[in-house]
Amino acid sequence: MRLHYSAAFSPYSRAHKDGETEQNREVSMNRLETNMFFVCGAPKSGTTWLQRSLNSHPSIICKGEGHFIEKLLLPMATVFRDYNTRLKLVSKEVYNGNPYYNNISNSDFFEFCHQVIMKMMLSNEEKSADAFGDKTPRYYEYIDNIKHIYPNGKIICILRDPRDLVVSKLYHAKRSGVKDVLNKGSENRIFQIKLTINQFVNCFEKITSAINKYTSDVYVTYYEELLGNNAEEIKKILEFIGVHTSKEIINDIVYSNSFQSFTNRNPGEMDINSFYRKGISGDWVNEITDEEERMIREYITSRIDISYFQ
Repeated sequence: MRLHYSAAFSPYSRAHKDGETEQNREVSMNRLETNMFFVCGAPKSGTTWLQRSLNSHPSIICKGEGHFIEKLLLPMATVFRDYNTRLKLVSKEVYNGNPYYNNISNSDFFEFCHQVIMKMMLSNEEKSADAFGDKTPRYYEYIDNIKHIYPNGKIICILRDPRDLVVSKLYHAKRSGVKDVLNKGSENRIFQIKLTINQFVNCFEKITSAINKYTSDVYVTYYEELLGNNAEEIKKILEFIGVHTSKEIINDIVYSNSFQSFTNRNPGEMDINSFYRKGISGDWVNEITDEEERMIREYITSRIDISYFQ
């Protein structure tokens, strides 16, 4: 069965308006009031395409690869814990349990995290926004951490046929200098295939768990649906985020973020050296062997139930 989610949403008032002072902007950036969302998905699923599409909305700031959780906030949490431990020790050994400083609370830490994230979000930005997002593919690993900081935060996950995912990852690995990945049967190729399908399964399992835990705050979209019915799917995602918009703006988003606009090529015209290589789905039939497809199918279906193979 495919993951499916029909989002309920509520309107969100503007976080700050044109002409507002910087001081007022900071006041409006309350952690529990800020409309935050996080885009994730297994690498090469289309997360960058989705991020750029959302960022092109005039009332959304959606930046890419902030890696706020695993590279910034989790290491900072260790620093804060060590600091609190030190304060407790000094209080006991020097001041007989009567400290001059209180420990840093979880709430204070979360507010600190929020201020750092918002400062990054607003850097080099001129437009005001109704919603703020970051795309980091592995956010699916840290959804509980995100929800601790942003209880009202939303998660958007994009999935893609894992066979096409494998093909995209193989070409990406070649561009990155990995040898022999396009040579069928090579050790590096088999390694990349197994790595990719394992990432896909891990993402699928984490998102399934998140849907069960945070039902109304998780939306799953599909690369194939964005290709085939982009305007309608973008509209659904915007509604999930809580940003209501016109048909004209949606059409502008679709056009400005199309494969043709990015590459000046038609979908299906391949540039092996481009991040936007081909812009189609189903190309796996031309790129992977029957044996490789069987390996992908058997591994994935042994772990999860998914309709791509039905």
